Amino acid sequence: MKRALWDGNISFGLINIPVTLHSAEQATHLQFHLLDKKNHGRIRYERVNEVTGKKVAWQDIVKAYEYEKGTYVVIDQDEVNKLLPQNGHAIDIENFVAQSQLDLRYYERPYYLIPGKFGTKGYVLLRETLKRTHKVAIAKIMLRTRQYLAALIPHENALLLEILRFPEELVKLDNASLPEEGIKAAKLTPKEIAMAEKLIASMSAKWNPKKYPDQNRDIILNWIEKKIKGKKTVSPKHVKVTSRGNVVDFMELLKKSIKNPKSKSGKLAKDRKSNPTSKKDKPSKSISSIPKSTARPKRSPKAIATRRTGHSNRQFRVGQLSRKPLQK
Repeated sequence: MKRALWDGNISFGLINIPVTLHSAEQATHLQFHLLDKKNHGRIRYERVNEVTGKKVAWQDIVKAYEYEKGTYVVIDQDEVNKLLPQNGHAIDIENFVAQSQLDLRYYERPYYLIPGKFGTKGYVLLRETLKRTHKVAIAKIMLRTRQYLAALIPHENALLLEILRFPEELVKLDNASLPEEGIKAAKLTPKEIAMAEKLIASMSAKWNPKKYPDQNRDIILNWIEKKIKGKKTVSPKHVKVTSRGNVVDFMELLKKSIKNPKSKSGKLAKDRKSNPTSKKDKPSKSISSIPKSTARPKRSPKAIATRRTGHSNRQFRVGQLSRKPLQK
């Protein structure tokens, strides 16, 4: 099993059970990257200040709460930490409730609880008692800087910690748009009910999650594998940057100079260096070897305005915004 996300103690009454927390789920959905359609280069994102247009480093970013449009309260994490409960390594059980009373809408995310050193006896005691009484433990736990509501549920030989949604996170049901309870609301006949019950009985089976794989994922993966076997893959293409207006492609000129160091333009510069007192050289045919794009063309008013305002068609390299994993 992977490294623990959290370690602490289950606490109820005078009993403390050392445990570690491990994720009980994993992402299996296919992740796709964004590429430029022209040269298949990777598209990345960066953190940019919308006022200055400049990239901002992680250490210079702060959280804030927007209480009015465009007006924020900056969150000082140190101050917030002083306000929050300090039992960051405890699962404090507050009540035990019947599992049947726990509304399914509250379930959000599962974790495995693994007994720590000297915690086996207390772990088994809690697990087996919950099984015998058909109850679950309602507790609170601090993960990183947030407090969560949780339920401890026995599952086979393990204890699950299921993160629960708080009541205010659930959307209230609008009964006005729903049919009334009972069969009379839809004018169902006893015969229709009997036929529906018979159909359900014929389709009933023992729960086996392996019978219900993610078919869409498998179909797409098989399609991708066929593409790979057929060598129908792409790689980023390094596009040659062409010069525009008075912008010179120096990389291209340097490459040409390395391939042909004894060019006429190079010879002309050498002659000037060896004879500095000579008169200005007359234009020679070697000047024609310089790309026409290096000449300073007449600029239209629109081009001048574009240059002054700083707007251009330049492409900027951007970095990828990553999400930090859950830590202790």
